[in-house]
Amino acid sequence: MFGDFVGERIKRLRDEVYGLTQTEFADELNQYIWVNHKKHRYDSQTFIQNHISLIEQKNQIRRDKFALLLNFLYASKRINPAWIVIEENNAIPKFLTKLLIDSSLVEKQKQLVEYGDKINQTINDISIVIENSVFK
Repeated sequence: MFGDFVGERIKRLRDEVYGLTQTEFADELNQYIWVNHKKHRYDSQTFIQNHISLIEQKNQIRRDKFALLLNFLYASKRINPAWIVIEENNAIPKFLTKLLIDSSLVEKQKQLVEYGDKINQTINDISIVIENSVFK
């Protein structure tokens, strides 16, 4: 289903970034599914050591499980899914950075929206006056 490189990259991430055995990694994935997704919906998608072994050694995994795995890698360590699935990934960052937004910037944006709303209201009021004016 995937290029041979995908399993190798998953193994490398498990070893180098997480530092976990296949069993420990499967447990972490299952914990992620339990906490972040509706558990009853994913009962059949839990991971065991054998699933991790299959993807690492034979690149075998169901699409729905692969999607959960990619979500886990991104959510837990901000690992870029593109780095995993694109064969020629030299120009692709392994990790994605989280945008940090200064709270003052958020406040400024809120003020601008409020100011824009006031301008729109004033324009609307002027339009009503003009429409009902004798100068029309």
